[in-house]
Amino acid sequence: METAYKQSPIFEKSELFLDWLLPLTAQFPRQHRFGLARRTEDRALDFYEQLVRAAKADKAGRFLYEADVELTQLRFYLRRCQSLNLLTAKQYQQGSKQVVELGKLLGGWQKSSGDLAPRPLQTKLL
Repeated sequence: METAYKQSPIFEKSELFLDWLLPLTAQFPRQHRFGLARRTEDRALDFYEQLVRAAKADKAGRFLYEADVELTQLRFYLRRCQSLNLLTAKQYQQGSKQVVELGKLLGGWQKSSGDLAPRPLQTKLL
């Protein structure tokens, strides 16, 4: 039986993105496989994990915020992969398009949840 969160478009698109990304990073040259490839993979997997946490939580805001952080870091790593010619222009375009779509879905979920993301601690000046 498939769980409700797996039916959501963001989960489906996240899995499709992982299906695209993981075989690609596995082909990176050895000098980048255990650094940049690993960090890129970890961000994508952590993004998915935060989505699962959000789907199962009473208040999703904190997990959606963390997912947004992971997605921002993932964008950075994809740009680094492209700038080091580990991704072709076409691969980078395809990956970026998927990440943009994930960002839109995440933003929609954040708005619909009504659960505000955590804010930095405020300190009072004495």
